[in-house]
Amino acid sequence: METAQADKPTKSAFAAIVAGVLVIIAGFIMYNYFSKSGGEITQESGQTTLQQESTQNQAQPEAKQENVAGAETTTPASTIDNTAEVWAANDYKAGDITGNTYTVVRGDTLWEIAQARYGDPYMWTKIRDANTDKVGQLSNGNPLITPGQVLILPD
Repeated sequence: METAQADKPTKSAFAAIVAGVLVIIAGFIMYNYFSKSGGEITQESGQTTLQQESTQNQAQPEAKQENVAGAETTTPASTIDNTAEVWAANDYKAGDITGNTYTVVRGDTLWEIAQARYGDPYMWTKIRDANTDKVGQLSNGNPLITPGQVLILPD
């Protein structure tokens, strides 16, 4: 009778471990299912690959890449960014900007515009306040200006 009671905790512990493993496997399968954005899963020569359907121009050239297993895969050239641009601030000096309006160019910040217009970068709030309808706000609270905007520069 003692062996039957000793087996019960072992069996229930084993059942709990098996149930936990099944839950982890189910979670992994669900994660993979819902994290894929469209496409069709195919299996060729022992490797599983995801074939994505592109809604962009199908006539675009493709770039060839080699995956970890050495098999060749293709990626639409439109998804490869060969023109990575690095943002660089403009280097204005006091007096570089004159007048009551200014058209924003790439690399501008309100800090630099204020430095160039007033000689004091801390005057950027004056420009922001005069252009409340044009100056946006990022999620971190910083102002957002874009090239082509025409800002009013108060005296």
